[in-house]
Amino acid sequence: KKCYVVCVCCLFCTALTPGYVHPDEMFQSIEVAARDILSLPHILMAWEWGGPIATSSNAKHYAPCRSIIFPWLASHFPILLIKSLYHSSGLFIAIISRVWCCLLSIGHDLLLRRLWRNCQFDVDAAHWLYRMSWSTMVFHSRPLSNVFELYFFTMCALLALNNDIHRKVSTFGALAALGCFVRFTFAFWIAPLGIYILTIAHQPMSTFIKICTSFVAITIILACIDSFYFGRPVFTPFRNALFNASPSRLEQFGLHYRCTHVLFNLPFLFGPHVLYAACRALTLNKHTKVHVLTACIITALVALSIAPHQEPRFLLPSAVFIFGLAGSWWRRQKLWIIILTCLFNISIWLFFTLVHQAGPARLAWYLASEQKPPSTIFFLGTYIVPRSLFSSTTHIIDQDDITPDTFATALSQHPKSQHLIAASASILTKDLFDMIGTHRNLVLRLRASFFPHFSGEFLPSKFSHLRLHLYEISFLNSSSTSYDDECDDTEEAICL
Repeated sequence: KKCYVVCVCCLFCTALTPGYVHPDEMFQSIEVAARDILSLPHILMAWEWGGPIATSSNAKHYAPCRSIIFPWLASHFPILLIKSLYHSSGLFIAIISRVWCCLLSIGHDLLLRRLWRNCQFDVDAAHWLYRMSWSTMVFHSRPLSNVFELYFFTMCALLALNNDIHRKVSTFGALAALGCFVRFTFAFWIAPLGIYILTIAHQPMSTFIKICTSFVAITIILACIDSFYFGRPVFTPFRNALFNASPSRLEQFGLHYRCTHVLFNLPFLFGPHVLYAACRALTLNKHTKVHVLTACIITALVALSIAPHQEPRFLLPSAVFIFGLAGSWWRRQKLWIIILTCLFNISIWLFFTLVHQAGPARLAWYLASEQKPPSTIFFLGTYIVPRSLFSSTTHIIDQDDITPDTFATALSQHPKSQHLIAASASILTKDLFDMIGTHRNLVLRLRASFFPHFSGEFLPSKFSHLRLHLYEISFLNSSSTSYDDECDDTEEAICL
């Protein structure tokens, strides 16, 4: 119990850290809820929600392709609480959403322990491994749809592997529909569960009809909700699946080898527990429920490996199977293996909470104390900060939208306002010139620097690059006797 309390405290501490795991944690939930609940007019929605922010014009043809169900579950309730109790915005919006996700994670523990108990796993050992894992600490403190996919998978598995499943087949169908609207890949995770329910049913056809009836009924309701929200008929899971079916459309997000999930993502998420779980599964020849969970993992792993865009968080539902099976093996491990595993989890946890893309959150906190917000912030070589964290008068421009023309236009529209550039320290001056162009009589003065900050978009080549620089754009005085002389006299400045 003491270990569990420590892990839960670390989970809530993780929610307060500046680490920025992925833009989806902001733009797929918090930004949507901030626009809907707080009515912030300056928010520009991502392309998945039919907004203007798109990485390519081709992506817009498949928008909207995200259901409003997930943001309602992940962020709408806590932000609605903010509006009713305390009118606030900024970083508090992100923090309250993260705290809400931590509370949901604790509630999920109760379901997970019941599932493991039904499968005759070592519940206490499995639960400890699950709670001390860096993947649980980091991802469960962020409003990501992959975590909610794990929650729905746990609920469906708990129903399917229960002895009285014949009484709850309609509930299984309803949860299956909800999970598919959170992520369409949820269908791959629960397909073996549905087959297992039919194989043990006394009346398979009647059971099949009940599951399909509840699934179709909830699907129609959710489709109507999405259509009402977006203002036109839309079936978001199908549109999302259609977009992800083409490697050419996924290229803009990064392409990986088909074996990335198996060879890298699984070991990266769960460490040596993957090997323990695999060995344990092979030794349980007569354990039907373990075989069903194994089939779920294999089916989803094969289906997800077909798509060339593969991120570790896509495999989060595997935690139900891997930690459940690894628990009994973990008790028999030697002390040095336990120490190395703990160091593995702690090191990655610290990296994602304090280092990975940590500069933007520190920047937002730094600018929140200013009375006069900047007019424009250009983000280069780092994740963009959502507009909900800034004043409505601040214009946020991402690297993908920055060209010499857009840079010059933004400056000319507000020549007397404050303009800032947030750039990773690993971006060389030459690359900076290529992005924003060279403009006579402009100076970039280093205003602040935030450490540590790691950006995978521009990999650092030395330790001093683990920073996010904040430059202030200023104009050289027209009365200066010499342009070059003023540049030479300007400390911490880059003259353009």
